[in-house]
Amino acid sequence: MKHLFRSGFLIVMLGFCLPRGFAGVISGTISGSLSVADSPFFVDGDITVPSGMRLTIDPGVSLVMGGSGTRINIDGELKSLGTAENPVVFHGAVVGCDTLPWDGIRFVNCTTPEELNFTYILNANNPIYSQSSSLSLSNCAIFGKISCISLESSTINIDSTYLDLRTNQIQANGIDARFSKVIARHDTMYISASGIDQQANGIKAIGGFVNCNNSRITVQAQNINGLWFSQLDSARIAFNIFRLGLDARRASNCNGIYMTMVGSTIRIYNNTFAMSSLFGSNGVYTIDNRGSDIRNNIFIGQVAGSGIGNGAYDRRLSFANWDYNLLYHFSMNYTNAPSGQHDLTGLDPMLDPVTLIPCLGSPVINAGDPTLPHDPDNSTADMGAVPYIFSSVRDNPAIPSAIGLTAYPNPFNGNIRFTVPTSGKVEWRVVDRLGRTVSSGIGTGIGGEFSTQWHPQGLSSGWYNLEIKTEKGFARRTLCYLR
Repeated sequence: MKHLFRSGFLIVMLGFCLPRGFAGVISGTISGSLSVADSPFFVDGDITVPSGMRLTIDPGVSLVMGGSGTRINIDGELKSLGTAENPVVFHGAVVGCDTLPWDGIRFVNCTTPEELNFTYILNANNPIYSQSSSLSLSNCAIFGKISCISLESSTINIDSTYLDLRTNQIQANGIDARFSKVIARHDTMYISASGIDQQANGIKAIGGFVNCNNSRITVQAQNINGLWFSQLDSARIAFNIFRLGLDARRASNCNGIYMTMVGSTIRIYNNTFAMSSLFGSNGVYTIDNRGSDIRNNIFIGQVAGSGIGNGAYDRRLSFANWDYNLLYHFSMNYTNAPSGQHDLTGLDPMLDPVTLIPCLGSPVINAGDPTLPHDPDNSTADMGAVPYIFSSVRDNPAIPSAIGLTAYPNPFNGNIRFTVPTSGKVEWRVVDRLGRTVSSGIGTGIGGEFSTQWHPQGLSSGWYNLEIKTEKGFARRTLCYLR
């Protein structure tokens, strides 16, 4: 096990001492590197990277965590350097038909930036906890059971990463940040809480700074907030799509944005919030808001029961700049909140039901604030999340998409649905990272749309490319399959 040290001594493990199927067993204090040639590793108890030391995990390495209390403690430096073809994977041990949960990775007082690229953290109770540290996550997939990412006095930069939290706890947060700096872009979050009187938040932040853009956030619970901010110093929330409580049988109350005691440098623009609840939906709910800039957003609030919905609810009459927003399906558009001069109220935004992207003829097209940056075609900005924003860094920028291809959910571990707005012939194929076709098909759009499901058969977890060709053009999307 080259370059791997435990408590200052080189670990030498004999084959007959190892659990079946594993090349090495590690625990205790370690540093150096973990090589794919020695993978998979069985983590038999907590491991710690001490201050001043580095652990580098090479592409393709798999670490199987030994039990529910197993934790990785980083006091020094962690470099988890997976690639698209060979990700690094942390996951719980399989016993019978069950996968054991483990505790997660804990960063405390780290003095050097931590780096995780193409890293999957699976079956962890608390996948990432950071205190007084700096983290960078790129192209990762994180599946939590109690929390997902928790930060205290830390900085995190998250890019093209999937967060999945499905818990029976009373509260669930995709990102829970306290006096921290959060930069999240091109990310996808699915947050669900099923405990009694549960609350779920896409991002919950107390103090600090949040920059979230070009992301998709889905939240399901009894009480829901897409964003929950308190005492926040500054924020920039732009070009995101929020799907909140769309299962109306479960959500009682739903807020697109909940803010209390926030500063005047909060900018929220060009987002789409689609909400559904039994008793109440508020596009924006604020208390002691000392001034926020909220423009070019779409708020859709559907109340399935006997409650009411407010597009904007302000308990202290404190909006600084609210204008050019569309409010639809609310029983009351404004409560204690001034309307925007250029708001669109009561108009159907005509969004695609799957992607929530404006369809041709939508009233939000070119209806945004003309003082904000124009669209790339130099037209006035649209309201809501702009379609071409989602050609994220996960897709090949050298191949422009001339058609509106969507693939959902992504990452996925069962079926994935492809949708293309066309009435003509559609050819599609899925290729692996070596360019080999693993599945393909031909179809025809019906009623202006082609949609089909794909379920991988006999494929390993990893990254695949979906390629679709129609009469209008070509599109490619990168898919993440997790078995």
